[in-house]
Amino acid sequence: MSTDYKRFDDGPSGLELNAPAYSRSPQQVGTSPHGVVVNQPQAVPPMGGINQTVIIQQSGGKTWSTTLCSCTSDMESCCLVALCGPCYECWFHSKNNESCCTPICVPGATIALRTKIRTQHNIMGSIIDDCCVVCCCNPCALCQMKREYDIIQREQVVTTVTTSTMQDYQY
Repeated sequence: MSTDYKRFDDGPSGLELNAPAYSRSPQQVGTSPHGVVVNQPQAVPPMGGINQTVIIQQSGGKTWSTTLCSCTSDMESCCLVALCGPCYECWFHSKNNESCCTPICVPGATIALRTKIRTQHNIMGSIIDDCCVVCCCNPCALCQMKREYDIIQREQVVTTVTTSTMQDYQY
């Protein structure tokens, strides 16, 4: 790069500014005899590193532990949802580390929570499945999510107890 300086005059005030003038070498791009560009400039790879793509393959996933209509296996949740669904919905969001105001303030919050639970615990399905289930039968969806939540909590307690017991027996 050359560092020749050009003088800029700001008119009658006499203010002068000396700024470096940089010369750039033009990037060579292939052209045909007809003046048509035949190849594009290529991006310069970053210096000092190797880009590596890591692909993580997950197993197919599992299904929900209970069916959508298994309310008889959890009559407490079924009755609470039937008597005061909005309160139960707010409580359940808070149990899942979300604000209790989420179902009131965010349209589709229960769809988002169902998707969150499903993806965190590798349960098969899609967002459209979650949307259809919640929109068609919100009370049943809430009860199913609560049953899944309870099963996951029990599994975590068993895993924690088993791990601590195994550590107690190590020398």
